Amino acid sequence: MNTRYRLVLVTLAVVVCTSFHCMDKNTANGTGLALPDRMELYSGNLQSGVCGMPSSSPLAVRVFTSDNRPALGVYIEFVAIGGNAKFVQSIVPTGNDGIAKAYYSYGMKADSFVVQAVYQGIKGSPIDFRLKALAASGASFNVGKIDKDLTAGERYPIKVLVRDQFLNPSPQATVNFTVIAGRSFCDKPSVLTDTSGVAINYWTMDTIAGTYTQIRITLADTTPVPNIITASVVPASPAIMLIYSGNNQVGFVETPAVDALVVYSKDKYGNYQRGLAQVYFTPLDGGTITGGWLDTLNVPAIKANSYTYGKKPGMYRVRSSFKSAVPVDFILNAYQLIKLDPIAMASNAAVLQWTKNSSAGFQSYKVLRDTIPKLTKQSPVIATITDQSITSYVDTTVSHPHYYYYRILISFTNGDKLLTNEEYIVP
Repeated sequence: MNTRYRLVLVTLAVVVCTSFHCMDKNTANGTGLALPDRMELYSGNLQSGVCGMPSSSPLAVRVFTSDNRPALGVYIEFVAIGGNAKFVQSIVPTGNDGIAKAYYSYGMKADSFVVQAVYQGIKGSPIDFRLKALAASGASFNVGKIDKDLTAGERYPIKVLVRDQFLNPSPQATVNFTVIAGRSFCDKPSVLTDTSGVAINYWTMDTIAGTYTQIRITLADTTPVPNIITASVVPASPAIMLIYSGNNQVGFVETPAVDALVVYSKDKYGNYQRGLAQVYFTPLDGGTITGGWLDTLNVPAIKANSYTYGKKPGMYRVRSSFKSAVPVDFILNAYQLIKLDPIAMASNAAVLQWTKNSSAGFQSYKVLRDTIPKLTKQSPVIATITDQSITSYVDTTVSHPHYYYYRILISFTNGDKLLTNEEYIVP
């Protein structure tokens, strides 16, 4: 073989051995390095740590040559699947022991992820490290919507979502609940968040409507601004209807009742109701009724604007009801119609006549007179007639020129009193 050809072969051999880090096993001379053959997981798998913090130990793999010796100087690349790790150095060489170690910090997302150790072309590559980034301590929190008006005695859930500084839901965070005003109370003074960063407590209202209550929500071991919730206590659902006014009144058949029928409602704790809708007034024994609203300063009340008695004398009942509330009945009595006729003048005297009352229990007719219109049951009495058959009266005490207004008050032994229509004269 000529010298020139021999030199070319030697040069090629040197290049090949240098490129692949091989060792000539037949001689003591060579690079001292052999080709990597396989890679194994050494340590660091199944770790977990807090977002943004360094890992407790590095991810490590070990590389061997084909003759099972540690492979020195092999560069291993560590790749985070999902981008949840930040490496101090992502491509790391093996040492004399064949081990490559990658140091890293957890990313901002709390989640499970995988890091792969890669060296193309050898056995065992890639190697998967299964890791988990945990949420940091709670740094902020949001409270679910709570209405400003809460029902007396009711129990309401309070939902709090806690997040770390990277906005990850923070599990096992302690949320404190403190009532700072009013007589409400929470089921627990503190609650731990679940795996989704949520803590749920229950807030029970005072039973007295018209008061207000406050609750302060804070995180333990952190300093975010407390959340203070203020609520007004409003009545619970109506439990019973009650009569406010208009019960036990009397009137004439086929005429409107003098007083409106007025009811109010209370809840099971005794709180007055306001703003009730669809309250029903139902005549049980005849007559007609129209509805309406009345809201007084102290007692929320609802009235029937007008009730007109039926055609027959006797007792009439009107029932007031609202949804599931216990209803209430008004009791009213109607008598035969008695009417004062137009007044005539005879010899400077006023002549009054009215229709006879034939109802049982009659006690008296009282002639009422005043110079001011709209006479009431308390107006001045100028004559009392106890004979039921007498239905006229002559007033000789009138003088000119004055307006005189008259009404007849019919009294009964059971205490009922009725007023006729009003008439007037000018002597």
